[in-house]
Amino acid sequence: MKKLLYIITFLFSVFNLSAQTQDYQTYKFNEVDHSVEVATDQSNRLIGSQTWTCWFKLSSDATGYNTLINAGGSAINNYRAGFLYINSDNLGGYVYRSIGNTSTSNVLHDTKIIRDTWYFAVYRLDAEANTLEVFLNNSPSGAVSTTYENGGSTTSPWTFGNRATHAFSGDLSNILIFNRALTNQEITDLYNSGFPKKFIDYNSSITDSAVIALELTENANALIDQSGNSNNAVANNGVTADGSLLTYEIITEISVLSFIAGPNGTISGNTIQTIINGQDATPITAAPNTGYEFINWSNGSIANPLKLTNVNSDASITANFDLIDYLVMFMTLENGSILGEEIQLVPYQTDALAVSAIPEPGYVFTQWDDGNTDNPRTMANVTEDKLLIAEFAPVQYTVDFNTDGNGTISGTASQNVDYSQSTTEVTAVANSGFIFKQWSDGSTQNPRIIQSVTSNLNLTAEFIAPPSSGNSYSEDFSSADSLNSWSVQS
Repeated sequence: MKKLLYIITFLFSVFNLSAQTQDYQTYKFNEVDHSVEVATDQSNRLIGSQTWTCWFKLSSDATGYNTLINAGGSAINNYRAGFLYINSDNLGGYVYRSIGNTSTSNVLHDTKIIRDTWYFAVYRLDAEANTLEVFLNNSPSGAVSTTYENGGSTTSPWTFGNRATHAFSGDLSNILIFNRALTNQEITDLYNSGFPKKFIDYNSSITDSAVIALELTENANALIDQSGNSNNAVANNGVTADGSLLTYEIITEISVLSFIAGPNGTISGNTIQTIINGQDATPITAAPNTGYEFINWSNGSIANPLKLTNVNSDASITANFDLIDYLVMFMTLENGSILGEEIQLVPYQTDALAVSAIPEPGYVFTQWDDGNTDNPRTMANVTEDKLLIAEFAPVQYTVDFNTDGNGTISGTASQNVDYSQSTTEVTAVANSGFIFKQWSDGSTQNPRIIQSVTSNLNLTAEFIAPPSSGNSYSEDFSSADSLNSWSVQS
């Protein structure tokens, strides 16, 4: 098997090539009748595995099918026939697997192509793995299964920029054709070499294949084989049906923008943009992961989406993200205070510092307003702003009114009284033959109310029998309270 690597560079220099190494040149196709044809010789057809790569820019008015690279029209003697194309907005790869074109395989990349934007495209056909796959800007489409059969022959040439009625509208550059399936790393190396180079710098990973380096001239009337193998090129390349020539464009200053997502976020848009100096980039949007927020771009801008205008230099710009700080507040409304940091900024999925709810005298902590009774209290795995209010209740005291057995209590004899509050009124009522003397705390107030309760109390009403006839009984009547406990009997 003859190993060939066709490198067709649509980066055209005129006369002194070395003097124009800063120029970037591409051919422009009109989506009508422009095309370039190469290699009608059967010996130059590729057998088995192969890889095609190119840089392209779809024009703003391009519609329908746009063919980038076309290899023949049918399956012939183990030669793969197929094409790399754009179907409206998606890059696709197609292969005819059998004579008569009755069996085919097709794959489409799911990334939408933006007009007037440069892309790197790859068509990889692996005869050993029996797979077909396309890459767009180094992102693979995912492979589809494909096999092929023997038979037939063809003199159909390689065609760039056209296939039947499916002409390409836009710019093509750096077309490379390999007679093997490049590895992912080799594809990455080509992509990272940047768009578009006037001359391809061949790296060591592809030097195992023979190279034919081809360059189109400004007049577009022949393919010139830089390595001296001009028998592989044919005349009439770049000439339209009416005899007019393809136009080419020399771009003297191009800037390459690279947009990168920093940790904990993603970006959307065209992440590698090749911009003619003075023009604007297309927008890039930064999207943070859950729990993170977009902070800024590495160039200092906080715009999101970011759209660079009047681009004049290469730049690599990174979207920066950081954990969201959530506001956690601990507070009280009354009857207590918070010990610790009442207001805290807590990073996503981390814990707040612990605080304690401290009641005022006569009060006790009952719960936080979310029902939690932990005290001290923290917030674990914070994922949102949070306000927590400590709730307190007065201490309750028990006040019992009893008797010594010689009377009864009128009113509520056992009462639960909040701190600093008063009992309801009770009256010590003497049994027959007895009179009320005093309470066990010495008070002779009857009826009785205990004011501003601050402790548990147990009070007993004491009664005495009045003195009988002939008996004496002494009492100090200097106190008005003493008078209240006596009555005149007739």
